[in-house]
Amino acid sequence: MSRQTNMNEAQLKEENERWETHWVFLRAFLVEYRSDPDYAAPSRATANRVVQVMDELRPEMVGVER
Repeated sequence: MSRQTNMNEAQLKEENERWETHWVFLRAFLVEYRSDPDYAAPSRATANRVVQVMDELRPEMVGVER
């Protein structure tokens, strides 16, 4: 049972790292998008709101541009 538990924990840790990578990439893209004046203001406002929600969900993010 312990061996199976260790495998499950390793799989969960790997999946969590993949999601973390996606999260960081998406947030960085949105931060860049919202600051680009070539995009329409409503789209930038939406991107800004999504970043705000992401920040509310992950307040412990340290060293990430806000």
